[in-house]
Amino acid sequence: MTQLQSLITRLEGRRLLAYDDATGKPIQRGSVVRGHPTIGDGFALDTAGLDDEECDWLRDRRIKRCEQFAVANFPFFLNLCDARQAVIVSMIYNLGPLGFMQFRLTIGHFAAGRFADAAREMENSVWALQVPERARELAAMVRTGNWPTPR
Repeated sequence: MTQLQSLITRLEGRRLLAYDDATGKPIQRGSVVRGHPTIGDGFALDTAGLDDEECDWLRDRRIKRCEQFAVANFPFFLNLCDARQAVIVSMIYNLGPLGFMQFRLTIGHFAAGRFADAAREMENSVWALQVPERARELAAMVRTGNWPTPR
């Protein structure tokens, strides 16, 4: 199997960002794709996509990386209840580490245990305008320290 894996990776070429397989150019916002949007070792996203197992694996791996970032960068993180930890991880997952770091006031309120203030900062952000339902749900989790009621 290792030889086959190496062969496919060499022949396909590994690309960690999406690209147009017809032109080899990276796909960016506004790009016109002539071939197939492709990523990794030749995974054409428009013809094969992902199955549930692959999707779960990618999500879980990214969650782990977000948790590691939170533990390494926020000394208060491990002292939070699991629902508030989940909010931080979810925001890092959604915004990326650099995007989340822009929430300086929110982070400061988390560190000080001022959860109502942290929630208010989240709700008054540009991010909340972009993803209003997510922002409301996560802000409620920050305020109460509780998980939302399942839908």
